Amino acid sequence: MTPLFVAGCGRSGTTMLADILGRRLRAVVPPEAQFLAAALTADLDAASFLRLLSSDRRFALWGVDPSSILTSHDDSVSSVMERLVLAYARREAECETFNRWIDHTPSNIHHFSKILDAFPNGKIIHLVRDPRAVVASVLPLDWGPSHPKAAARWWMQRTAAGLAAESMYPTRVVRVRYEDL
Repeated sequence: MTPLFVAGCGRSGTTMLADILGRRLRAVVPPEAQFLAAALTADLDAASFLRLLSSDRRFALWGVDPSSILTSHDDSVSSVMERLVLAYARREAECETFNRWIDHTPSNIHHFSKILDAFPNGKIIHLVRDPRAVVASVLPLDWGPSHPKAAARWWMQRTAAGLAAESMYPTRVVRVRYEDL
């Protein structure tokens, strides 16, 4: 299965774009997978990754039992992740067949090198939204920056990471502007 990662600053529309692409491309779109970057950054083996998932509150949203994923001692995090996505797809769509999956975890933009190394056929869509809209969207929430200056800095740091990814991987990272959708 070919992975597509939609990433950028939080509140930029990554979930919306993933849903649009999922329907258009007939791809599976599981909930956000913050645990993936954590596992790749920590260089976990398959067994450690599955143990991490067992206690991850975000993974619980997937409704997949990590112990149901068979592993061998030489499995990578990426191969386990693909089996998890397949298990999620089977649970959600019964008999439909997918050849792509889309992750829409905004913070993956900070881990683009690890992600692209782990998934050699993967691509990243760097979603960029007008910073004024991002700031207006994040300020009322109970998470994230709570002051306009901090929110602008938050947007700049994440956008800079995406620009770096575009520069380093020009054939595997593409920028999409939210306002152009």
